[in-house]
Amino acid sequence: MVNKRALSIAVIVSLAIHIVLIFGLSWLNLLHMPQRQKEKKQFNVKIAPPKQYGIGQSAIPSDSIGVPSRAEILQFERPKFDEKIQSFAKEEVDFNKKEELAAMTDNNKPQSITKAVEGYVNTPTESPKDHGFLKQREQRPTKETLVDVGQLAGQDALEKPGDVTGEMVSAEFVDKMPGITPALIENPTSNEDAGKKQTSKLANRAGNYQPVISGPNNLGDFGKHLLWAIETYEDPTDHGKYFRLSLHTNPDAPREDLPTISKEIILLVDCSISIEAERLDQFKNGIRYILNRLNPEDRFNIVAFKNTIIPFKSQSVAKDDKAIDAAIRFVEQLTAGEKTDTYQALNQTVTSAKTLKPAYLLLLSDGRPTQGITNSMRLINSISDVNKGEISIFAFSGGLAVNRYLLDFIAYKNRGWAEHSYRSNLISKNLGNLYDKLRDPIVLNLRYQANGVPEEDLFPKILPDFFRNTELVVYGKYEKAQPFVFRLLGDIEGNTHEFLIQADLSQAAKGGEDVAKAWAFNRIYDLISQMKYNQDNQAILNEIQTLSQKFKMEVPYLDYLQK
Repeated sequence: MVNKRALSIAVIVSLAIHIVLIFGLSWLNLLHMPQRQKEKKQFNVKIAPPKQYGIGQSAIPSDSIGVPSRAEILQFERPKFDEKIQSFAKEEVDFNKKEELAAMTDNNKPQSITKAVEGYVNTPTESPKDHGFLKQREQRPTKETLVDVGQLAGQDALEKPGDVTGEMVSAEFVDKMPGITPALIENPTSNEDAGKKQTSKLANRAGNYQPVISGPNNLGDFGKHLLWAIETYEDPTDHGKYFRLSLHTNPDAPREDLPTISKEIILLVDCSISIEAERLDQFKNGIRYILNRLNPEDRFNIVAFKNTIIPFKSQSVAKDDKAIDAAIRFVEQLTAGEKTDTYQALNQTVTSAKTLKPAYLLLLSDGRPTQGITNSMRLINSISDVNKGEISIFAFSGGLAVNRYLLDFIAYKNRGWAEHSYRSNLISKNLGNLYDKLRDPIVLNLRYQANGVPEEDLFPKILPDFFRNTELVVYGKYEKAQPFVFRLLGDIEGNTHEFLIQADLSQAAKGGEDVAKAWAFNRIYDLISQMKYNQDNQAILNEIQTLSQKFKMEVPYLDYLQK
């Protein structure tokens, strides 16, 4: 009985204690309720599924304890904070989509060369639609992804890229082959005013230009159409004597008497990864200029190349509005990517059937092959042996990281010349200027003879065709200031014509030191063109070094050639 009474008292006391605790907690909760309501108004938090962000599924595993199968993410409704979160989420979505697309491509084809510049990585890809033309994907650059431009060269990469690439060349080599690249003497702005006299771009030289003498086998008197001038210079140190003979058309003469010869022009466009989008866009603008300024009877073709060759047409086509429009669309689709097989592209182009004579090949490239024959000297000699001067090759490039040696001498040994736009933003303009020089051929297959001066000291040995808008220049040495005769032969409409220049060196205008220096450049070009791949060229190199030191000239190819 006593035990039952004690148990009843214990239960009552326990209930009383629980009642006091419950009322106490409720009272404390009422005291803090206003503060919590205030905080809730300032910073409300609710549960939202991740799809509201568009980022994708949460990184938290679905089998985590206390987490639903699709993770829930806290979404903050604080003013402006939500906008920042959504903006960041959108950037992540865009980035992830690009990464996923790039990953799909990379899984199908391994990356061969990577170049990271200004937040972009150019990765070679291939698809049936674009024949392997590059697509770009954005990537956040890190120290590991930034590649120096010198690392993109091929098997024969230079230890000092500036020796050939144009990054450290002297002023004479910035945009031309000194002593070789001709001046643009006339630049008509349209077909309608092509016959009008234009301002000459020739240097204002002391000598007056005189008409040439037509040879007895000429079909007409072309003397009034061609003008010449001669300048001499004597070195005050060793008394060496040099002269420059300049020849160009008379802008006052009627064009119909010496008409433009219809030509075939093939634009060989390097679309490899090292060209990059900006330089390729400049090439495209220049190509549009060229296509719109073809002469009525010209024929043309465009051949894009990288590790494969993609021609616009199987052979050159006549100029008409439909063909020009189609060609421009073809050019607009070109993108940069993959390796470069320059030899294959040149070899296939020079050996294919030609539709007109003359045929000119204009190579737009950085001169940096990474596939096939990559040794510059071997490539130059191989193409020259195959071509045998049948097609005149002209080369053009722009910007830094350019193999000037390959471009200069693939042109020099194939009856052409090379030009370079050191400033990237002027590439398209300078490419257009080069075409203006080539636009109007008037005399083909030039060759010459001379009496009264040493013929072995005349340069260049091989002349390009004669163009209406360019200056033809020959440099030489002499011992006595006496009369001499220069005999120039050329073909017009299948017939050989002879042009005679009778000059007296004692009566010539006095030139400056640049006359001797240009002669030295020509001699160096001739020596370099004689060098053979895998042979002993030391005697030639010694003479080049001697000329370079004597005339205080920086020859950008010298270090490369000595290796």
